[in-house]
Amino acid sequence: GGPYARKLGFDGIGQAMSGAMYLSGAPGEPTKAYVPWVDFGTAANAAFATVAALYARKATGRGQHVEASLLQTALTVSNAPLVEQQLRKLDRVATGNRSQIAGPSDASRGENGVILSERMARWCAERTTREALAELDAANIPAGPVYSPAQAVDDPHVRQAQILRDVDFPGLPVPAPISDTPVRFSASSAGI
Repeated sequence: GGPYARKLGFDGIGQAMSGAMYLSGAPGEPTKAYVPWVDFGTAANAAFATVAALYARKATGRGQHVEASLLQTALTVSNAPLVEQQLRKLDRVATGNRSQIAGPSDASRGENGVILSERMARWCAERTTREALAELDAANIPAGPVYSPAQAVDDPHVRQAQILRDVDFPGLPVPAPISDTPVRFSASSAGI
């Protein structure tokens, strides 16, 4: 329903219309996320809804139409700043990597590329990436390196946990690192 029911859409439009792009990047320079989170989120919502409909059919004997919306997904994921706007009228603007509502979640450079909480920038600048991450881990403080795509693919945990699976595909010179099913079951097999 609604006036946009027949409009065509894609990931970037959902990001733009949800307020997420406006709050990303710098003021006056909205920045779309590189990864298509609206597309993937909508696909996950559609799969969830399909499973729910199948369970309902099993209980009632009746099938039903399942629908998912790019804009609905984007607004759902972006819901917290929308609630805040409606209730408090703060009219926030983009602040780069600096979080306006949570911490530590800001990003800054350390000695050799460490990017961690801005509040810890001086502390990080005096340590190597490995040192900073080891000390933060020992203190039970959440932290992680900012990876390039190449580093993400080559991360030892990603490889050992088989989060990405090398899949042969006709025409490719090497196997592609395809994300395996992002959930695991104790008694069922799921995967590529």
